[in-house]
Formats: sequence, C-alpha cells, structure tokens
Amino acid sequence: MDIVTESLEREWYRSRSFVDYFGGLQPLVFDIETTGLSPFSSQFVLGGTLRPMGSNLLVSQWFAESPAEEPDLLLQYRDVLQSSDVVISYNGNGFDLPFLKQRLSFYGFPFDFSGIQSLDLYRVVQYYSKLRDTLPNLKQKTIETFLGSSEERRDEISGQESVQLYNKYLRDRAPEDKQKILLHNRDDLVQLASILRILDKLDLHRILFYEGFSVVHNKGRAFVRQISFGKSSLAVRAITTGLSMDYYSFATGYQATHDVSQRILSLSIPFLRHGDSLYVNALDLFQDPGVLSASPHYVDGYLLLRTGSEVHHREINQVIRMLLLEVLHYFYPLLEDSPGI
Repeated sequence: MDIVTESLEREWYRSRSFVDYFGGLQPLVFDIETTGLSPFSSQFVLGGTLRPMGSNLLVSQWFAESPAEEPDLLLQYRDVLQSSDVVISYNGNGFDLPFLKQRLSFYGFPFDFSGIQSLDLYRVVQYYSKLRDTLPNLKQKTIETFLGSSEERRDEISGQESVQLYNKYLRDRAPEDKQKILLHNRDDLVQLASILRILDKLDLHRILFYEGFSVVHNKGRAFVRQISFGKSSLAVRAITTGLSMDYYSFATGYQATHDVSQRILSLSIPFLRHGDSLYVNALDLFQDPGVLSASPHYVDGYLLLRTGSEVHHREINQVIRMLLLEVLHYFYPLLEDSPGI
C-alpha cells in the first residue's frame, strides 16, 4: 500500500453559521475510488481525505498496489473516518459509506458509523436548494462550474476512466497511470472542500435540523439524528459515543435519558402554546439564556420555536445544543473519575 500526503496553502471554509456548528469539531472531507459500482463484485482501491491543518489543508491518500491489499486498506481508512466528528462528502451517504460498509462486512470487519455526523453535499443541494430546477444535473463537476471553481481542476479523467486506468496499472505498472488516478481523487477532494461555499446560499440551520448535527465535549459526543414536535414537547434523539453509563434527569425543566446499551440519548423539552405559536420558557431551561437572548424570536425570557407553519430552526438547534452540552458536562466528571475510562 502506498500512502501519499500533500499540504496545500488553502484556507478551510468558514462562515458564521458553519463555525457555530463545526467550530471545535474534527471535520474530514473524504472520497473513494473503486473498481466498480457494486460492493458485492467490486473492490475498494483508493481512499482519500482532506482535513484542515493549521492554516493549510492536508490531503492524504491510501492506494492499494494490488487487490490483496484491500483488507488492510479498509481497516486503515475505516479508522481514519471513525476518528472524525463529521465526515463531508458528495453522495457519500448514497455510495461511499454503503460501499465501505459492505466491503468491511465481506471481510468480517466491524464498522460502526452511527454516531458520526455525515454531511453529504449532494443531499444538501438535492433537498435543500433549488439548483435541481436550474442546473442540467447535480453532478459534483456541475456544481463546481456553477460556483466558478471548475478551472482549478487538473485531472482530465472520469470516475469510469479511473477504473480502467487502475486495471491497466495492475497489468503494466506504469507510474503515470497511478499518478492520474491519484490526481483524480485529489482534485475531487480539493474541489469538494471548495464547494462547501454553496452553504453561503442556503439555510444551514434548516439543513442540520433535518440532517443532524454533533455536539462534542471532551471525549463525549452526541449526534442528533431526529427532532420532532409532540403534543406538548420537543423530542430529540441522539446517538452517543464515549458515554458508558445510563443517565436520567427529570428535574431541570426538561427530561434527559441515556440508554448506554443502545447508545441513545433522548431529550424531552416541554413547550407552551399561544394561538398558532409554540415557545419555551428559556429561563426554566437555563440559568443564563446566553446567545438565545440575542434572537429576534426571544421576548421576556420566552423563545419562539414555531409560528404557524414556520419552524425557527436556528433557535431550536441552539436550545438542543445548549442542553446537550449541559448533559455532556455532567457526564464527563463522572467518567473521568471512573476506573478504565
């Protein structure tokens, strides 16, 4: 196996809302190359990642010199993905992650990705933008052209041509073929990081309300998978990592429970109704409402969650993040004092 790294003098994407959700987390852009579309008859041959590293971006690639190296390649790449708080891809939920999971399963390797946030930019543009109505398709290169970054690409091959080149490389061992494959994957990663700028044009709060977001404190992580309105409360379901005991709290203005066997953290946040509006008493939930008080939907200690059919995604997400941090802060002093933690 060949491992290739490259440091790029480029800045990581930043916006106020992006930093609010992802600041302090360990994000990782990823993209894979395979010998075909089916994980049952094809192999994983190249895994690439890109991550912010200081003021630069670090590209890393794991290349299988032969099909026999696939098991080791899978294990190393799996560990890299699982060490991140959030992975960013283009159609990773639809292709990359299911492919990796099936190949790992083929070899009997465990793969638990349930507690890690996946930000799939293909899903973002497909379900949370109107680009599908204006662009010919939603392929990654089409989005790059729309954003004006397509000229930064140096590779000249398609994914299908990459498959053909890999098979040719196995026969001929021509270094230039290998370099073309690596360049194709490298440019996919760099361009993927570049098209994070599409979020400037979209409502990130709404996207993450539905797609989920992560809250991390120390070694504890909660990935919010579901938010729903009940008759009298907001229900939140999160997958946890790093929490190894049950937890029950019913006397803090909200209810929180953690089932360690299922790794499920549940919140029940009571709300009040007035006409067609739903709101919470922020002063019942928090001694200091903090950033909530700066919201235009905050009035005299009360925070609007929904007005008619309009859901205030930013405010709901912020309440949930603050409560989850409160729970994680409670957990970790206990865990740090426990043997074996």
